[in-house]
Amino acid sequence: MMRDNSNYNHRIHISNLHYEVNIHQLKHYFSRFGKIVDCNIITKKFNQFLISPYAFITYQNDIMVNTVMNTRPHIIENHRLHIRRTLPINADNPQEHNTSVYKLIVYGRDDELIWNCFEQY
Repeated sequence: MMRDNSNYNHRIHISNLHYEVNIHQLKHYFSRFGKIVDCNIITKKFNQFLISPYAFITYQNDIMVNTVMNTRPHIIENHRLHIRRTLPINADNPQEHNTSVYKLIVYGRDDELIWNCFEQY
C-alpha cells in the first residue's frame, strides 16, 4: 500500500503522550493553532505492556504547523510533548531538518564561570 505524501508538510508527529490523553483532548489543545483536518492516536502493546502512545495531526496548511513548532514546548497532562514535522517516506532530507534538540559537548573546561554561564543559558 502506498502512503500519500502530498500533505506531509501539513502534518506533525507527537510523542511522549500520557496514556490517558484522548483524541478530544488532543484536538481541543491543538485546534488553537489552526484547523485540524485529521487526528490519530496510535497505541501499541509489546509483550502485554502498553508502549507510550503517539499521534499524528494534519492541519489545513503548513503555516499552522509552523505556529505549533514556534510555540513549543507543549504540555498536556503534565507531559512535555515531543513534536516533530513529518517527512515524506523515502525523503532525502538530512536528519537535522527534523531535530528538535541539539547537544553541545564541552571538553577540557572545568572552571566554575563557564558552567555558571551554561546553567544560566
